[in-house]
Amino acid sequence: MSRLTNGIMTESDLKDLDAAKNEKRFHSSLKMFSSTMGIRPNEFSVIVGPSGNGKSTLCKTISHECAIGGRKCYHLLSEEKTSVYKGLIANTFEKRCAGKKTDAFLERLLFESMLDWDEKELNVNYFFDRLEDVINDKTPDMVIFDNFTTSFLGSLPINVQGDMITRFRKMAAQYEIAIIGVFHTAKGSDLYKKLLDGEDVRGNASTTNAGSYNYVISTYFRASPPRAIVNVDKARYHPETNKKFFELEYDPNLGIYTGDKMINYQEVVQIMDNANKKIPVITKETRVW
Repeated sequence: MSRLTNGIMTESDLKDLDAAKNEKRFHSSLKMFSSTMGIRPNEFSVIVGPSGNGKSTLCKTISHECAIGGRKCYHLLSEEKTSVYKGLIANTFEKRCAGKKTDAFLERLLFESMLDWDEKELNVNYFFDRLEDVINDKTPDMVIFDNFTTSFLGSLPINVQGDMITRFRKMAAQYEIAIIGVFHTAKGSDLYKKLLDGEDVRGNASTTNAGSYNYVISTYFRASPPRAIVNVDKARYHPETNKKFFELEYDPNLGIYTGDKMINYQEVVQIMDNANKKIPVITKETRVW
């Protein structure tokens, strides 16, 4: 069967294009996702940020909304035990549902930690075989890999990392699901000196090229209260959202983000400038995100 085609748009082409841009499978209360019609199915999306800056909190927010919307989400963890990670999400549902049963939501969330894998299972072939087994058996609508950098994949040669990222992208398209990969920024990246973007990812820079939608999160803990900013560094099928900034609203009681607002570049620069004028001691108690 030929995979070659000419430039004439067929009915099938138009249908695929419309789905890529307008299908709304994952509903969200966050404007940063509403502007792209939710997390995009069939695509590999990337969340990038410094350690402790809210990447996992954003993942928990996404999976929380995924379950509320009637969708299933599989979390593959590289640095946390499943009991700890899913306990935080369960606590969020218990508080938000105020005594109502939460099992219907929590059953849609699947968890697995690579900390429970044997040493011989920490290889690329097993990793993708396992991922495909779960996708075929449990049919999740979304996969969150939290995170690439701290897994064994992050220590592989740069060219191999690039191959892995390409495989994520092909898998999302093949199974028509959303896959989200979480990455640390490069060592030495200073969010108080420059606006972080996709080029600041640690490891293979092709990460930001492979991802169709890239969200770079920076939390300014020197500000009071802390200010969490997301730079939508790339939005393939929604160019109107490219390079837009959103300030997240964190709910410490629920442990997730519950709102956001679009802000402009000048406002982000002002937040950075103000944060640089206040340099408090960051303790374990103040770094809650």
